[in-house]
Amino acid sequence: QVVESAQLFIANFLHSKLREADLPGHYEGNYMVVMPATEVAGAKNAAERLLADFHGSLITRRAEEFVVSICMGVSSHPGGGGITVSRLLSDASSALWEAQKRGPKSLVVFEEMQAEAE
Repeated sequence: QVVESAQLFIANFLHSKLREADLPGHYEGNYMVVMPATEVAGAKNAAERLLADFHGSLITRRAEEFVVSICMGVSSHPGGGGITVSRLLSDASSALWEAQKRGPKSLVVFEEMQAEAE
């Protein structure tokens, strides 16, 4: 199945491009990466690098090739108290939703999205 091939490709891609400390995962139909001890600027740089590296990737399934496009939403927290996992995921999901509205290869940082809205 095409979707399974794409999912396997994306999982392998993330594992090959991330640091050992980073934790890729699958959440509500989307891929996510938890980057411990990474500030928002570092997470944004990593996301930009992933977008650039992924751009133009072809996935081969049997004799067929197909292109998969991605977009990314980023959210961060400096650590300590004051935030829950569900809040962080919600913020990242909001940024991802905005990126999806903007189209393929879009990257939206939640904190920047909030600042633009003010």
